[in-house]
Amino acid sequence: EPLNVERFVLTDLPSFKAVGSDVKIKGLTTYHVNFLHLDVEKQKINMNLTFPNLAIDGVFNITTRILFPVEATGNLLLTARNLYYQISLTYVVTNRGCKRFFYYSSLNVRIRIPDYDMKFRGQQKSLNDAINISKKELLDASIVNIEKITSIKFLELMNNFVKHFTYDDLLPDRE
Repeated sequence: EPLNVERFVLTDLPSFKAVGSDVKIKGLTTYHVNFLHLDVEKQKINMNLTFPNLAIDGVFNITTRILFPVEATGNLLLTARNLYYQISLTYVVTNRGCKRFFYYSSLNVRIRIPDYDMKFRGQQKSLNDAINISKKELLDASIVNIEKITSIKFLELMNNFVKHFTYDDLLPDRE
């Protein structure tokens, strides 16, 4: 905590691009598990989580075209409340020596963000106002990229964790 992301493509549309650097995601360690299902035969895990508060904070370079091309750099802070994550994991069991290990081969995330605030603070007031007024459209255009980035980061973190344990250590008495 926080999760650091070196390059965070928030949105990459022809008329609007927002790319962050040194982005920090805070609030990932506090969550509620609403649903968890492990299917050992299919080697799948499905879960639904709720994060009470999540913040994405970083310096973003924004390129847009309002009446003419505009480019600005500033701090973007997205604060979301009661995020709903639907996660689907697939894992693979492998043998190393006489022990079985597993790793996650894929992780898909779907996010629903019912309540949020978004603030952009850059040097150009007109761009700040345009972004702050259009925050719903910006979030709608950004959800797919947020899902993609969190899927990649979660998969990386989870595989770094499970590589230290055998399959039997993590899933005892599963038969």
